[in-house]
Amino acid sequence: MGHATKRRVRVPAMVLVCTALASVGCDSILGLDDYTSAAPQTATTASTGGGGTGGVGGGSEPPSTYLDAVMADMPAAYWRLGDATGRAELTVKNEAATIDGVLSGPFVLGVKGLLATDEQDTAVALGDGAGLDAGNNFDFHSLSPFTIELWLKPSAIDEGRNLVRKLDLDPTYGYEGWQLSIGQSPTSAVVLMDRWLDGAVDTAEMGPLAEQATVYVAATYDSAQICVYLDDLAPACVPSTKSVKAHGASLLVGFVGTSGGFEGVIDELAIYTHALTPQRIREHYLAGNGP
Repeated sequence: MGHATKRRVRVPAMVLVCTALASVGCDSILGLDDYTSAAPQTATTASTGGGGTGGVGGGSEPPSTYLDAVMADMPAAYWRLGDATGRAELTVKNEAATIDGVLSGPFVLGVKGLLATDEQDTAVALGDGAGLDAGNNFDFHSLSPFTIELWLKPSAIDEGRNLVRKLDLDPTYGYEGWQLSIGQSPTSAVVLMDRWLDGAVDTAEMGPLAEQATVYVAATYDSAQICVYLDDLAPACVPSTKSVKAHGASLLVGFVGTSGGFEGVIDELAIYTHALTPQRIREHYLAGNGP
């Protein structure tokens, strides 16, 4: 299924920083003036108490908020992306751990969030070249399980749009690592989850995606297969037993420093060091979208 999909993998070369001019707003310069900022909100850090058992997890009671649902499954990183201050470069708070990320490039903070169940939710709109750099974390090397989860509202869905990746280009062996991205199948835009070893790739894909449409995305790996989920639809899964190599490249959300990254609104990014079950993924979706 992955072989029929067009895919470009780009490696960033520099960091672009958006600087507002005195007479012209940064949003207008960078083509982001269609995104209007919501009123700034103060993020609340939730306790993980009473949440249950993480990766297989959750308690018997339904979560009261989307934040509760995510924290009950013990994410290793959780960037809510509701930061309402800052302009040129911003350290983004991680609700789950001390691994913060640096947001740079053309972006707009405090835009209307993507959770239908939270009127106070805010998010970030990324322009081409903007992104979050979280450093050398989350290799998920060998057969390590993981889940990547986020909400999107893309403004561009042509192929090669990076969402989240920990990917390195070895000059001898080729690409190493993993990547969640937007690509193109013969009929539509799709979400791709790749695991790379020595330039060879296993890919799960699911679509279609549409511009300016909100979608919940989750990608899991359970040491045997990759699965991609969109909203509450049944996942698309493929076997994968490549023993991915560790490397020193940064975890990148969007694209820091060059073109080809995600453009649009991104919200509620969480990373787990275990594969969430289909039941928990559906419960997360319902907690954010409503029944």
